[in-house]
Amino acid sequence: MIAIDDGQRTHYLFYYNGDITSVKGMSQEGGRNERQHWSRSGTLALPNDIRINSEGESSNQPELIIDGQVRDLRKEAVFQVNADGSVLQHPVYPPLIRE
Repeated sequence: MIAIDDGQRTHYLFYYNGDITSVKGMSQEGGRNERQHWSRSGTLALPNDIRINSEGESSNQPELIIDGQVRDLRKEAVFQVNADGSVLQHPVYPPLIRE
């Protein structure tokens, strides 16, 4: 499991049932104060040479783009990565991001 956070709270999680070969570029720009803007991008590499690319930001509507598909972080913030490269969203209660 990989948690993407700002040092104060978790924004979203990636879960893969197995070993993740590498995590590249899960970088953060912006401050650690939750009122400041942040943006992140990166790649997860799975053992079967599948790559999962993601990018996101905290603008007015926090969203994450995973392999070109826009995901709303206010709704669901756990992303299950499957061995075939598909990604499913799962809700978290209580939500990780609250308005």
